[in-house]
Amino acid sequence: MEKFLQKCLPGGGFSGVSEPRARTMAAVKGRDNKTTERRLRLALVRSGISGWEVNPHDMLGHPDLAFRKSGLVVFVDGCFWHGCPRCGHYPYTRRRFWKAKVVRNKWRDRRNTRNLRRRGLRVLRIWEHQLATESDRAAVIAKVRQLLTSLPAAGEEAADAAPPDGSTRRGENRAAQGPRDEPTGGVHRRTLRIG
Repeated sequence: MEKFLQKCLPGGGFSGVSEPRARTMAAVKGRDNKTTERRLRLALVRSGISGWEVNPHDMLGHPDLAFRKSGLVVFVDGCFWHGCPRCGHYPYTRRRFWKAKVVRNKWRDRRNTRNLRRRGLRVLRIWEHQLATESDRAAVIAKVRQLLTSLPAAGEEAADAAPPDGSTRRGENRAAQGPRDEPTGGVHRRTLRIG
């Protein structure tokens, strides 16, 4: 656990946690979750999309999927862990800790996205709830397919490309950009979000 998070807990650690809750939290995996990464990979396979790599460790932020030839990286963000505006929440117990944890995750997501874009990659972030139903997954697959056919070649500056919603200026057509494209610190993020 990071030191700054330890400061959010009385005594610097978890105490008084019930055995069932401890088992539940210990079972949470950071990779290969059934409701997120595995569900997306299965949908990609069923739709005939190939050429992706799972959790490339040599790539900043260790994206869930990377299409190196097309210059696309995909992150599937868990709604709780990454603070989804639609269904994310902070538990009542140890609220200060969980809020700090989620805020830290969101900050890291923004930093990794910005640094990947600077390297000429496009970043697609998908919320866990966007993989819940067959029709949701179909929309995600359509977006991935669109990006794979419209991306600049690896090495070209993808950050200068026009946003996928067709707008030409930052902030134009804000409604089409989705919930994760909110202004942060006065600068509009251009991370691609399905939504």
